[in-house]
Amino acid sequence: MNGKALSNYFTRAERLLCCSSVLLIALSAEVRVDRLKRGEGAVMLALAAAVTAVFSSILRAFHTADLGVNPLSVATSFPAVYLAFRRNPHCALAYAANGLVPIALWGLASLTDPSYLSAAICFAVFLAGDLYGSVNWRRVQVRQSEARGSAKRAPPRERLRKEVLSLRLL
Repeated sequence: MNGKALSNYFTRAERLLCCSSVLLIALSAEVRVDRLKRGEGAVMLALAAAVTAVFSSILRAFHTADLGVNPLSVATSFPAVYLAFRRNPHCALAYAANGLVPIALWGLASLTDPSYLSAAICFAVFLAGDLYGSVNWRRVQVRQSEARGSAKRAPPRERLRKEVLSLRLL
């Protein structure tokens, strides 16, 4: 793809976003793991409920199939994005929970057409990646807590090691 075709394919804002993302990655070695403040979890859940209600009505207006499962996707997506924005280690688990929704949707679709099973398997691989990401977020959290000298904020290394080993057995 030549430069002219590339500039026609991506908007100026998309190219700027890509360049700024690369610059931010190059300048920072590691993101600082953060914790939610007191009450912030309740605010996140309330916002997730409100966003889910709005999008459920939109999905209902468009006569979307599987209205029992699709709003669940919105309900799990919002906390995942919120926690990722806040650099909270639980974001990977929220993304894993969100990954269960397309697995269920494609699994239901594969009951009528077996060719959809490959999509369910694809999302199962994404789920494995999310679980791996969760383990790594915990590792970063432990390492940063030890570097700050507050071992009481993060679980001990031995407990983390046992958690990682138990995930390997799954």
